Amino acid sequence: MIKILIIDDDAAVRRMTEKLLKRIGYGVLTSCDGESGLAIFKETVVDIVILDFNMPGITGLKVFEKIRELSKEVFVIILTGNDISEKIINNDNLTCIVSKGDGVEVLLDKIRELIKK
Repeated sequence: MIKILIIDDDAAVRRMTEKLLKRIGYGVLTSCDGESGLAIFKETVVDIVILDFNMPGITGLKVFEKIRELSKEVFVIILTGNDISEKIINNDNLTCIVSKGDGVEVLLDKIRELIKK
């Protein structure tokens, strides 16, 4: 079973994404902030991290950098409501950026795309 960790401070986005992914058949873990998300990541093997870019406390960018220090192989989908530069992810083919405004189908397509890799 594919395991996905969702790290997002927006409870509505987190719950909706979790519910959808579980319905499809993925194993899902959630975290409401970067610190607890990193703790879960360190303790559990996951296939994909869905990471909110704009969070209070530890930012999504800092969480992303820590994840990459711990694993160069986990897939990361950066979820954002703002435009951010692709340069942030250093042309990492295991990472992509999805706008929250694009809708859940785009997110699901990215998940399927990453799993095929």
